[in-house]
Amino acid sequence: MTYYMILNNTIWDTTRNTGDAFRWFNDWSARGFNAGLKFLRDDDKENAAWLLASLIDNREEKIAA
Repeated sequence: MTYYMILNNTIWDTTRNTGDAFRWFNDWSARGFNAGLKFLRDDDKENAAWLLASLIDNREEKIAA
């Protein structure tokens, strides 16, 4: 399972560690960011392409931390 950390509709980072994913989510949400997590099975390439396409297009707009 891969966890995608989403900030302001842009992929910020990915992890396979559940604890890290929820820690990131809680930290960024507490700071007032529009934070989200997407969970994708590693073998689900079709769903990943569809679900993450618009987020990958915004990667150059990644915010600085």
